[in-house]
Amino acid sequence: MFKKINISGLYLNLNELLGPISKDFGSYRPFVEFEINNYNYMLNEVSKHLKFLIEPSECNITRISTPGSEAHKDHWPVVLNYYFNPNSDTTYWWKQIKNCIEDNPEGATNYNFSNLEKIDSFVAKKHDMYLLNTKEIHSVHVRKNSEPRYILKFAWHNRTFDEILNSIIPL
Repeated sequence: MFKKINISGLYLNLNELLGPISKDFGSYRPFVEFEINNYNYMLNEVSKHLKFLIEPSECNITRISTPGSEAHKDHWPVVLNYYFNPNSDTTYWWKQIKNCIEDNPEGATNYNFSNLEKIDSFVAKKHDMYLLNTKEIHSVHVRKNSEPRYILKFAWHNRTFDEILNSIIPL
């Protein structure tokens, strides 16, 4: 479901990386994706701490605002998240207790919490990296008074969690 990638000393500057909005999911979804403003800076800093044997399919900055995300599966199977400011908010993992999909908007499959059972969770700290199997049901609870949560997201299309886990080499 998820695995913390143990690295130390990677301290990226959000202001240096945050580019223009690339995708706004609207008020219906509390997500906004941004382009990487200084890709060379990002690659230079990340490559001092990690080596990717399988290059990511895409990379962006994602902002998640209150209340966070519904329980869902993403359209990409694997992401590596670098947390700029996780605000002690929790990422949850779920399993279905009833086979019922609430809705299926572009790019994600959403589930009604009443049809789910919580099976695991984690709270990322600032500058942590977690590899996530986003084909498993997950959600992010952003507390009411939390600032928006910013994440550097590396995504892989058409790959499995284990393939990517085995291809990331901390330096």
